Amino acid sequence: MRKLEEWELDILKFVEEWLDERNEFFLVSSSGSTGKPKIISISRSQMIESALATADYLNLKEGQSSLLILPAQFIAGKMMIVRALVLGLDFYYLEPKVDILMHIDRGYDFCAAIPLQVQKVLNSNVPEKLDLLSEVIIGGAALANKDIAKLKDFKTHFHATYGMTETITHIAMKPLNDSRTSQSYHCLPGISIDQDSRGCLRIYSQRLPQDFTVTNDRVELINEKEFILLGRADAVINSGGLKIQTEELEELIKENLGLEIMIGYKEDDVLGQKVVLLIEGQAEKFDKQKILAQLQLFLSKNKLPKEILFITLLFKTPNQKINRAQNQEWISKNC
Repeated sequence: MRKLEEWELDILKFVEEWLDERNEFFLVSSSGSTGKPKIISISRSQMIESALATADYLNLKEGQSSLLILPAQFIAGKMMIVRALVLGLDFYYLEPKVDILMHIDRGYDFCAAIPLQVQKVLNSNVPEKLDLLSEVIIGGAALANKDIAKLKDFKTHFHATYGMTETITHIAMKPLNDSRTSQSYHCLPGISIDQDSRGCLRIYSQRLPQDFTVTNDRVELINEKEFILLGRADAVINSGGLKIQTEELEELIKENLGLEIMIGYKEDDVLGQKVVLLIEGQAEKFDKQKILAQLQLFLSKNKLPKEILFITLLFKTPNQKINRAQNQEWISKNC
């Protein structure tokens, strides 16, 4: 009998914890993408309610197949296990690698993935592998618009999710490649929303640890069940009085240049904060002047990066999110 790998042991450990009905609470760690990871206690009943809400939204039925390709040490992976156990889904799992969807050889009714896993197979020589999946929820970060455009060619239903560890994964979804495709997220059953004074999303649900959860995500509120995500309130650079939403700027640059990047800042005596473009790769492989000339074609002068830096590999969290805090620290030391 072969020795189980660490990622398999994580699955086994959580299944054993869940099946022990004496365990009413489970400790999970936040991703740490914008700061230090936090340990959060979530109750069994809250996780069950979350699983049922997802099933209701996606019309998942007992006996359908569920594929886990996310690490079981984080909430997204744990909730895929909970959904399978609570809903009576046939449960399958594969190693949580970024290219794993390129290697599937049978169909599955339901799968959760991070954008990089979808992107890898989309841009491979076997994109048709995606049609082996029926319902795919994509979370952890936003899928690039250029990749979303490719999804229309597949019969698979893809959904972007909005949520966090504190909300027991997603509380809202938006379809990415069917007739309902839009910019707005639709709340799952049992969830309602409004805004605080900053224009940030507040989430109300009896299944959440608190009566309501305040986020740092700026939104355009359509109604109490629907919103458009604008970007994080703490991901705004104030440069010469202009407030620049870093995620919007990153998306523009990624679409036009096709590079792995992050937007950060450096304190500046004149501007307050100046925009810094951090590019993944060896500096000698790039021409700064050529990059700047390309940026000038689609960015206004006040949004142009004032400095361009190169880093061999962008810092990422264990579940492959950009670690903004760590990359910003690197910028501050090297700019």
